[in-house]
Amino acid sequence: MGQSGAAKDNNLNWVEIVSEVVNRITGVQLGPKQFTMVQSRLTKRMLDLGLSTPEEYLGYLEVNQKSETGVLVSLLTTHHTYFFREFSHFEYMEKTALPVLIESLRKKGRKNLRIWSAACSRGKEAYSLSMFLAVHLPRLAPDFTYEIVGTDVDPESVGIAQNGVYRFEEVKSVPAAYMGSHWSRGTGDIAEFVKAKKSIKDRCSFRVGNLIELSRAPDPKESELFDIIFCRNVFIYFTPEQIKSISKTFLKYLNPDGYLALGLSESIHAMKLPVELVGPSMYRRTDGKPKATEAKKGVAPVIAIAPAKPIRVLCVDDSSTVLTLFKKIFGGDPGFEMIGTAMNGLEAAKKVAELKPDVVTLDIHMPEQNGIEYLEKNFNDKHPPVIIVSSVSREESGIGIRALQLGAADYVEKPKLSDLEERADEIRTKIRCAFQVKALVGKPQGAAGLAKSFEKKVQPKDPKNQLRILIASAGDMKKVDSIINQLSTPNPATLVLVWGANSMLSSLSRSVRTGSWGDVTVMDAQTASPVEGKLYFGDLKEQLKTIEALSGSKQCTVSVLGEIPKWVFKEIRGIKAKCWIVEDMGFVGSAIHLELKKTANYFVPATSIAFHLDESLS
Repeated sequence: MGQSGAAKDNNLNWVEIVSEVVNRITGVQLGPKQFTMVQSRLTKRMLDLGLSTPEEYLGYLEVNQKSETGVLVSLLTTHHTYFFREFSHFEYMEKTALPVLIESLRKKGRKNLRIWSAACSRGKEAYSLSMFLAVHLPRLAPDFTYEIVGTDVDPESVGIAQNGVYRFEEVKSVPAAYMGSHWSRGTGDIAEFVKAKKSIKDRCSFRVGNLIELSRAPDPKESELFDIIFCRNVFIYFTPEQIKSISKTFLKYLNPDGYLALGLSESIHAMKLPVELVGPSMYRRTDGKPKATEAKKGVAPVIAIAPAKPIRVLCVDDSSTVLTLFKKIFGGDPGFEMIGTAMNGLEAAKKVAELKPDVVTLDIHMPEQNGIEYLEKNFNDKHPPVIIVSSVSREESGIGIRALQLGAADYVEKPKLSDLEERADEIRTKIRCAFQVKALVGKPQGAAGLAKSFEKKVQPKDPKNQLRILIASAGDMKKVDSIINQLSTPNPATLVLVWGANSMLSSLSRSVRTGSWGDVTVMDAQTASPVEGKLYFGDLKEQLKTIEALSGSKQCTVSVLGEIPKWVFKEIRGIKAKCWIVEDMGFVGSAIHLELKKTANYFVPATSIAFHLDESLS
């Protein structure tokens, strides 16, 4: 039954009260659009505290106001960010801002660059800046040093930034050109994490700082001024009045020749502040000085966000879905031109010779010649940089690490629709770095080394209690043959369930090469429970109840090949699987296929299915 109107009003009232508390402390606007999120997080907080009603929580908040408001700030402020986000700011610094600032600071007798990462969240922006400057400052001004100050309103986020420890998955987005040897794998309880080394950590300091309160603080001393201030993707949480007040504060803390970077979707252009836009959401103080477009030599010029000449990219992948995704990733960015595609390594070699791309994106699992084979045969010093874009994790010993060792400049794990925006930014950033930074600093180092410390072999870990299932039609036997001959050992029992086979089941099983599997067992009503290391063929309809029972007692992974009819879709939903892998058939799929795609853990070409069958059991 639904809540009454009065109950809804009571719930909304307590959510509004708490939202106002957070707004008063941080300035962050939590309006009606955010109330569902606020209520969800507060309900979890109540459960953690053992409280039953909103009234009990408000009473607890009143008694424990000092400690609980700190918890609320952590709970209700946004922390989503990633390393090297909005890379065009880094490009602008390298090409324009750093040379101008270095010249200006030398004239003042200074040799230290000061940067403020305001609203730094958990420190990823600050460490990105530190890695970036560790590459470019020695090249542009080897006698200079730098310091980065990160501030955030959330004490918990500041603590994470000070610690400098992140999941390895998070650090994978760092371009190889900047990864260097700045990170080391943790040990013991943090063995799945990496820790920032002194080479970048000692240049960063973090403290709790409230932008609203800072606007009421006295003017800073000259020694407290910064040469670059980053405050990106934060203004969306403030009112226009607060944005103007905070921007004025930033200008007080900014050296006369300094730069202020906002999020690419943010602007203070219409606020009549003494600033001018000189780059992609990059501002400088004017203070009565002529604007850069009218200024004399020595003042930074306005630059275009996109380079004058776009980076020409050849995309190599056997999935038409992924190639269409690439068109979307590059199509809206004038800095890139997707000049061609290839479906395997053999096609790629011809296209590289013909089109002469600046950068190649390369899949690993492909027919005829895969990505590893392509690199072994074709990669050399004259080959354009290669970015691996694969569903295989880079730390996989036989594939991911091997690709990096063979010369791939960088590695991106394939985007899913759920993380498309972030992955698209990562792909564009790594392509830019591979194309531009290599010419400046030589072959990137560090990505393969760090991945090797996490090296893993993808293979089933408990084959006696595991089960692989392939669901296929009679027309899918070539794909079945390829998949079962790519599977790694030790082998769990592996079942090929064929729908619509009728009396052809035995002949279909004989059409598949068995290799080390030995004889194939054709299942019937008397077949005993599947045994480790054995390959079975069965009729889907006849064996379904047996499979449903088995999937409840074994760790099970299921792959669906090709198109399936509606009755198969309904029947297989009773299988209890740890992982569902659905074949990517491009854009020819039916409504049933699209429904499968929505719920699949992996949606990949047939060439990648064997890997994911094993990975899900490893």
